[in-house]
Amino acid sequence: MSHSTNCCPHSVLDIVLSTSVEPIGVNPLRLDPTDRRDDLTDVPADAPLEDRTVTALDITPCTPETTAGNIGLLDTPSSLSSDVDASLKATLPQKVVTLASRKAQESEIEQRFISLLAPEVEGTVRASSDICQAFIKAIKDGNGGLSRADLRQELDEPFKKLEAMMVAKNTELQEEMSAMRKEIDAKQEEMIKLQEVSDAKQEEIIQLQEEMKQMQQRALNQLSVLQSRVQAVLTQTYELHEYPIPRLFIVLPQYPSGWNILEPFTDKYRLYFLCECGEHTKAAGSNNNVAHEIHLAKHEGYEIARPTDFFQQYGPYVLTILKMLKFGVSVASVTVPTVAHLINANALDQAAKGLRHLKDCIEPGMNHVISKIEKDSVDEEVPVENFVDHMGNKEALEGADLRKLETFLKKDGNKVLGNLYRTVTDKGHVKWVCMDHYRENYNKTAAEAFRRTVDSLGGCFDENNGVVTVKLGSRVLASQLYLALEKARSVYELDIILDWACTGTDLQALEDALKKS
Repeated sequence: MSHSTNCCPHSVLDIVLSTSVEPIGVNPLRLDPTDRRDDLTDVPADAPLEDRTVTALDITPCTPETTAGNIGLLDTPSSLSSDVDASLKATLPQKVVTLASRKAQESEIEQRFISLLAPEVEGTVRASSDICQAFIKAIKDGNGGLSRADLRQELDEPFKKLEAMMVAKNTELQEEMSAMRKEIDAKQEEMIKLQEVSDAKQEEIIQLQEEMKQMQQRALNQLSVLQSRVQAVLTQTYELHEYPIPRLFIVLPQYPSGWNILEPFTDKYRLYFLCECGEHTKAAGSNNNVAHEIHLAKHEGYEIARPTDFFQQYGPYVLTILKMLKFGVSVASVTVPTVAHLINANALDQAAKGLRHLKDCIEPGMNHVISKIEKDSVDEEVPVENFVDHMGNKEALEGADLRKLETFLKKDGNKVLGNLYRTVTDKGHVKWVCMDHYRENYNKTAAEAFRRTVDSLGGCFDENNGVVTVKLGSRVLASQLYLALEKARSVYELDIILDWACTGTDLQALEDALKKS
């Protein structure tokens, strides 16, 4: 009897039930109730069941095309071996084992599924094989009576149990996989949140680093400003002592005291101070009509009492200043104009009308003084291209030299030399400037300070008209106003009320303040 190897899942049952043998009971013990060891005398007692069955039935076994040794199946007789083996291949357990074997390489969950079901599948297949072997043996022995339906039920029952167990295990594993997916999703959400927190912390760290850089930069800037202020204070303290009078001046022949055409510059000379204006005198919103170039002060100059001694003492210094003006060399942020612009005729008033006559002859006068000093000096004339280096080797006048300068001048009663005013730059350097440049800086500094003082005293300052109205209730407040008035230059009317029991001393203090203002 031959059967096809490609059968349906119930091919094993079809093969068994297609035989024309009377059915017997399904229980192997019922199929062979007596132990027929006498029929198997030639077979060893420890031989496998299939060997003893083949020997007893006188069946020549044949090698099956595909063995079931991998899954623990017993060998069947040659007449049914290939059909049973092919039928078992087509059954659900074998498919599950084969499919699970492939999936085991891809997923840990599927591997666990196979590890859990493999023993059950193997046991079910082995039990089914034993039933078939017992059924065949019973048929050979002539014991039958098992119906086709009973045999099918007997063989289906283990597979149904296996199927139910597979469904249960599959459901359990699906639930476990779902729980794992949820856990993975939760972990991913947690990682996303942690990443967001990390990004926020990173941004916060970057912001803190930027703030630290800004704080460090501010600290460095403040340190630089502090160092500049300390240097300015030290410089100011030194220069206030060293420069008690203006230090920039020139010497020109006196005009016109009966010049001798052959020797016009032999006897009398006059000293003219210079205004040390420059970048330091420029203020925000300053008047563009006022030039910030070095120029002669608004003063007729001072006659030099002892010219010979004067040139011996100050000749090199005067020569340096004259050449600086002649060649237009700018040093120490001081802008030097052309010689013709050293005197601005439009800015001259009646008090300095003598300078009008000097304007036309200042350049020849400078040339003659330069020639005189060079003839009297031991030093040779320095070329123009080397003059800047030559000036750097000249020492500036010390405080004692400047104080001694006054002894050579025939001064009038005015104690302010050259109508110049001493100022201090932001860097602490002392500069002597004319009234125009002094007032221009004063308008931006002292005026603001005076306004704040009047406001703190409860008064009113009309800057346009120069009128101050204030009511003072004590001598202390009056002293504050008097100190502010000494520095104020634009107050023309003062409406003041002394609201306390005044004495003659108080009125004298007010009078002194008005004189100083």
